[in-house]
Amino acid sequence: MKRFFRYEDVLGSRARRKIAVHEKLAFSPSFQDNRLAAPLLRVTVESYVIAGFDRIDLCANIDMGSYAWAHYGFFAKPGEVQRLIDQILLKVEDDASWTGRQRRLISESLRNDIDPGDPGSVLLISDFELEGEPIGKKLMEWTRWNGYLDLNDDGQLKSFRSYVT
Repeated sequence: MKRFFRYEDVLGSRARRKIAVHEKLAFSPSFQDNRLAAPLLRVTVESYVIAGFDRIDLCANIDMGSYAWAHYGFFAKPGEVQRLIDQILLKVEDDASWTGRQRRLISESLRNDIDPGDPGSVLLISDFELEGEPIGKKLMEWTRWNGYLDLNDDGQLKSFRSYVT
């Protein structure tokens, strides 16, 4: 049986962090459409908090997962924002539905307006707009990034709770 959690040593300390691992957590479209995913996720995260977990790690992918986990308040691990930007740029370049002008605007905005060193930038990408139209969901569809929810970070938990309530 595969464990759903692991321990991580805290650098320079004897302490250890308890981390829940959601590598393949996915909700079926019918489950999402019935608005059951958010309440289930809320209860799961609150259970982790009560049980003393420090963080939830996940791989945000599978159709709309990249977009959804950003909205749930998960942050990207180091290097993952740049990886996501690179995936999106390749996708946009290969997608004939974008005009040359749109490709250029998307590319310029992702390169100039998104800080690849900011783990919260995944939310900015998911909220991305082009000429007043929301396109973040389309950009993030079928992309992937590795992320986390720090259960000891009040700001990150507040963002998560506001989205699932």
